[in-house]
Amino acid sequence: MHAGRKIPWNLFSPKVPFRATLVPNHQHPQMLMSTGDFEIHHLTLSHHGKVKFLEGQSIGVLPTVTASPNAALALVRLYPIASSRAGDDQRSKTFSLCVKRVLAAKRSADGVMTREDEYQASCSNYLCSLKLGDKVTITGPMGRELLLPEDLRGHTLIFVARDLGLAPVRAHLRRLLHDRKEQGSFDGAIRVVFAGHEMYEDEMNAYESSYPKNFRYSSVDDLVELRNQLLKDGEELWNLLQKPSTHLLISGGRDLDAMMAEVFQSANETGWFQVRRRMQREQRYHWEGGG
Repeated sequence: MHAGRKIPWNLFSPKVPFRATLVPNHQHPQMLMSTGDFEIHHLTLSHHGKVKFLEGQSIGVLPTVTASPNAALALVRLYPIASSRAGDDQRSKTFSLCVKRVLAAKRSADGVMTREDEYQASCSNYLCSLKLGDKVTITGPMGRELLLPEDLRGHTLIFVARDLGLAPVRAHLRRLLHDRKEQGSFDGAIRVVFAGHEMYEDEMNAYESSYPKNFRYSSVDDLVELRNQLLKDGEELWNLLQKPSTHLLISGGRDLDAMMAEVFQSANETGWFQVRRRMQREQRYHWEGGG
């Protein structure tokens, strides 16, 4: 249960996983971008309508099948779902993951990657190397921190995201502004502030064009510019956070929560923590560290 409603949770486990299939996505390219250091892939997996999930949740991926369930659990890696529950094809039979594969691995001073980094790199590399029709062993869904209420009519939504943290934001936006069943029902306001690579820019621009009075999107290159953008918009965002109909969702690293405190403390030295506690209590403050 979450906020008084039953949510899908660990329908599939390392002991009893599900085998999804990589399928073509005619609505979105599989390769979002590629540089000399990394690639970002948008991977769509078919679950034949058997994996129920909500926007803001994650899927576990098992890159290898092991004999011991405990060993399998150690290898599970979570990836945020980047599509709405309807899927990119609107048939409720697929979900999409946004995956970054690092091409030039960064190593520690002694030239050795940590074991955890090694697993994460191998899992992302495994996913990005898949071919159409390949099977993927998954678990989940999991996660409740980034869930939003079902009925958001009349609400204001502020999304602050970095890098792959844009994936759950995209999922929410697809449901609210794109999916056929939901189109026309959202009459609130959405503000997105994003730092990172150019992902889903076409969709964000389309939302700005289709909803010029309701949707605003700012994209910057890095965390320093993200902080500057928030400082620039600080008074406007601060006023919005005072309203009981405003939700704030932060995705893309737990350090973003500390940065938000730094930004708004400069705007209002004592009021930020009071507002934050009130929003947490009312379940309007959503970030990966809880709240």
